[in-house]
Amino acid sequence: MISRYLKYVSVFIVSFSISTLLSSGLVFSQESLQKEFEKSYDSSDYKNAIIFMEQKIQNEKNGTNYYNLGNAYYKNHELGKAFASYLKARELAPLDSSIKANINFIKDRLVDSLETEYVTTTDMFFFWNFFINKKTSWFILTILLACFFISILVLVLKQQKRTPRIITTVLFILNVIWSISFVVKYNQMSWTAVIGETVEVKSSPNSESSSLFSLHEGAPVMIQDKLYEGNWYKIKLSDGKEGWIQKDELWVY
Repeated sequence: MISRYLKYVSVFIVSFSISTLLSSGLVFSQESLQKEFEKSYDSSDYKNAIIFMEQKIQNEKNGTNYYNLGNAYYKNHELGKAFASYLKARELAPLDSSIKANINFIKDRLVDSLETEYVTTTDMFFFWNFFINKKTSWFILTILLACFFISILVLVLKQQKRTPRIITTVLFILNVIWSISFVVKYNQMSWTAVIGETVEVKSSPNSESSSLFSLHEGAPVMIQDKLYEGNWYKIKLSDGKEGWIQKDELWVY
């Protein structure tokens, strides 16, 4: 019996050690890529800085990394890709003032006068979604669900107590509200930007279809639908206009 437990403990220790070593290697790799990015960026080698940061983002998608990538793209005179990177950074870190400042900085230099916000009545009701990202919203929902199930357990064990019933009811209401809020947040359209110098927005996902209007490099758009077979994206603008753009005319993360 003891030898069996020792076997299980040994397997756990070995597994934990391997996992720790792999995690340490990943952290070291990320730190190495960050240093190479900073070295290239400081020496004005922006093309290599972009390469190093894109490699870093493959394993660490956060607002800071996309912000740094946007800076490198801007320095490399790729306005559309820079703006798309900043918009992705805002999605992951909506409260970061540096990201907001850079978005406003580039927006003032675009040919197309378009906003980077599209607020619906539903969005206004769940106003807290403006201050958190999808990952945080999911984390809060998980905590609320766990608290709700714990309250049910307490209610079962203490059936005569009024307080557990009130707490359970409140948690149930909070879970319903936050679940709807999470669905709204999850289904929000992602922002990106046009990378072509001048792009024709089509009425349907077909190059032979009629042109609705033109957009220029850096124009912020929301992606409504993706037609992968034909490499088309259905987009929406902050002013409500809609249409189709070919995939290679946008920079989508």
